[in-house]
Amino acid sequence: MSVDLHEFQQEVIERLTELRGDVKTIKSNLAEDYKILHGNGQPGLISRITVIENNWGWMKWLAGILGGIIGFIISTVVTRLLC
Repeated sequence: MSVDLHEFQQEVIERLTELRGDVKTIKSNLAEDYKILHGNGQPGLISRITVIENNWGWMKWLAGILGGIIGFIISTVVTRLLC
């Protein structure tokens, strides 16, 4: 009976050792993800996306103006070529 208990204990120790390695890997990956999201001395992804979202209205306005100008130029050229 003590042999079975010893084997069981050894198996538990092996599995815990595996889990410990897995947890270290997970912690390392989480730390890297945190740096990417929040920055490490420079703005992180969250800050950069927030800036883009805050400036999105201005970019849409500019794209509309440029689209209008390009459309006007194209319509003028086409009108002159057809007439």
